[in-house]
Amino acid sequence: MMKMLMTAFLLLGVVVTNGAAEATEVQGNCTSSGQTCNHKPQFNFAATSGWNYDMRITASRQHCSAVRFRVLRTNGVAIGSTTFMDPGAVAVIPLGQGWGNGSNTVQIQAIGTRGGCNTGRLQSWIANVEVYAQ
Repeated sequence: MMKMLMTAFLLLGVVVTNGAAEATEVQGNCTSSGQTCNHKPQFNFAATSGWNYDMRITASRQHCSAVRFRVLRTNGVAIGSTTFMDPGAVAVIPLGQGWGNGSNTVQIQAIGTRGGCNTGRLQSWIANVEVYAQ
C-alpha cells in the first residue's frame, strides 16, 4: 500500500495541503458606480516555497448575474482571472510558484456584466475560495 505524505498549514481558517483544501467564503460590497467592484478583499494562505499553487473559485449560487473574478498581488499586479461565471460555476486560476514559506496574501476583485438583476452596476458578490498545491 502506497503511503502519501501530506503537509498541511493552518492560517486564518485556510488550510492548504498538497492535496485538497478547505473553502473560505469571501465577499465584496461595492461602492463603485460601474461593473468593476472597488472592494478587493484580501485572502490569506500558507505556502511552502517551491510548490505550485492553484486557486479554485466558486461563484455563489445567490448571485443573480454572471461575475468575473481577478486575483491580484497586494501591489495590484494581476495574477489571473476567470471568464464570466454563472451562479454556482467553478473556475481554477493558476497562482504558480514564487510564494514564500508561511503566510501569503492576494486580493480578489469582481467584475460584473449586464444580465439577470445587473442593470449596469455590480453591488456585491460572494465566492468560495480554496488554494491548494499541485
